[in-house]
Amino acid sequence: MKPVCIQVTTSRTHWRGGQEFVQGKPKVLVCPQDIDEDELKLIQADHELLVKEIEAPLEDTSERPEATEARIKAIQLAMFSLPGGKDAFTKAGTPRVTVLEEVLGWKPDSDDIEAAVDGLSDVMKADLQALLEA
Repeated sequence: MKPVCIQVTTSRTHWRGGQEFVQGKPKVLVCPQDIDEDELKLIQADHELLVKEIEAPLEDTSERPEATEARIKAIQLAMFSLPGGKDAFTKAGTPRVTVLEEVLGWKPDSDDIEAAVDGLSDVMKADLQALLEA
C-alpha cells in the first residue's frame, strides 16, 4: 500500500490542521508522515482549501534539490513507486541508486537514501516491507 499524498491549494494564506498554506503555492503532504488523520479531516473540511490526492509531488524533480529535507522527502515518495518491485531494492532493503536516479531525474547520495529510509514512519516501513514481500 502506497502512502497517501495530497496536494493542498488555497485562495488565501492561513493555517489549518497544524499546517500553513500559502496562497498560490500548492503544498504536498504525505499521510501519515506529514499529517495525522484528525488534522487531515480539518484540512478536508475547510472550504477555502482545494485538496486532491496525487501519486507523486507535482514539483519539478529533474534537478537535485538543494535542501536536504527536500531530497529526503523526494526519495521517500519515490521509494513506493519504483519500477521493478523487489529488484529495485538491495538485500538490505534500501532502494538502488540507479533505479532512484531514473525516477527522480537526479542521482541521490547514499547518505540521503539512508536518511530517507531511517526517516520513514513505522507504518510506512511496514507498507514498504509488504511491497518487498509481495
